[in-house]
Amino acid sequence: MYNIHKKNGFTLIEILVVTSITMLISVLMVTNLSSKKVDLDDVTKIIVADVRFAQTRALSGANHDGEARCGYGIHMINAPEGTYSIYVGPHADTASTCNNTQYASTEDIEIVTKKLPPGIEFLNVFPDIFFEPPNPKTYIGGGGFQLDGNPATLTVQPLNYNCNPLANRSNCRSVCIYPSGRITTVIGRTCP
Repeated sequence: MYNIHKKNGFTLIEILVVTSITMLISVLMVTNLSSKKVDLDDVTKIIVADVRFAQTRALSGANHDGEARCGYGIHMINAPEGTYSIYVGPHADTASTCNNTQYASTEDIEIVTKKLPPGIEFLNVFPDIFFEPPNPKTYIGGGGFQLDGNPATLTVQPLNYNCNPLANRSNCRSVCIYPSGRITTVIGRTCP
């Protein structure tokens, strides 16, 4: 005999359930992919690692291409583009060549060029930071060595963010490099 209640398709409820689940998954995927956010803490850790790389190379007395050098440093290339470099100082042939602790394109060699991720910028231009062996000494801004001098501050923030002292500073991170060689990170833009 023939069955009058023969089922030849999906019910309206089944179609609505499958459609709603598909839409929910689609919305979650789109929001997850579009909010690919760069973490300021991660960017700060990368900058600290770069500064420590230059510091370690200088303190270990590492040669560059088999030649003795005066030290290693960090140099701002272009603040709006967020580019900076790790460079090796001039030849250490005589003591007088090591007196220039500021980046000079004619004597120094950029060994690595770095760029901040999209959506992140430096708050301002930072001075050259140079690590000189063997004592060790940290020169900030090309001036003479002063152990009690002010630290160099490398502040990163989201693009077009206002990181002034009165604003919410939780979206700013600073790397503080002291003349003593100490490197710290802080939330905000002021080094202790």
